[in-house]
Amino acid sequence: MRDALGLLSANSEIITLVLALLVIALLVWSILLFVRVSRLMRRRSSVLAHAQTGEIVDAIETLMGRADYTDSTMRGLRADIQRHDTVLETCIKHVGTVRFDAFDDVGGEQSFAVALLDEHCNGVVLSVIYGRQDSRVYAKPIRGAKSDRALSGEEQRAMDMAMSSASDACVAAR
Repeated sequence: MRDALGLLSANSEIITLVLALLVIALLVWSILLFVRVSRLMRRRSSVLAHAQTGEIVDAIETLMGRADYTDSTMRGLRADIQRHDTVLETCIKHVGTVRFDAFDDVGGEQSFAVALLDEHCNGVVLSVIYGRQDSRVYAKPIRGAKSDRALSGEEQRAMDMAMSSASDACVAAR
C-alpha cells in the first residue's frame, strides 16, 4: 500500500495533468452534445410547431391523414384525366374549310364545304350549296378518313385540309 501511495505522490503532477486533460475532453464532448441536442430540438419544434411531447403522436397521425387524403385525391385526379383523355379523342380536332362558287350566276364564294374530324379521323363533311332561289345542305359521314358516299372536289379539298393537321395513324388509315 505504501508503494502505491509513494507512486501516487511521486507522479502527482502527471496524474493531475492527465485528469485535467480528461476533464477538458469531457467538457468539450458535453458542449458538442449540447449543440447537437439544441439542433434536434429546433428541428423538432419547427416540425411540430409548438406541440408538446405528448402531442407528437397526434401530429404524426395528422400528417399521415393528410398524406392519405392527398394520395386518394391524386388517384381521383388520375382517373378524371383518363376519362377526359378518352372524351377528347372523340372531339372535333381537325377542320378544313373550302369556299367556292357553286353556280356561274352567283359570286362571292358563298357556298362552302367543311370537314370536321376527331382524333381517329371520324366525323362529317358538310356542304352548303348557295343559289339565288334556294340553298341546300349535305352531310356525309366519315369513318377512318373515308366516306361511304362520293365526295365532290370541294369536299375532298376540305378533307385534305383537315387531314393535313391529323395524326399519323389517321393519315395512314386513308
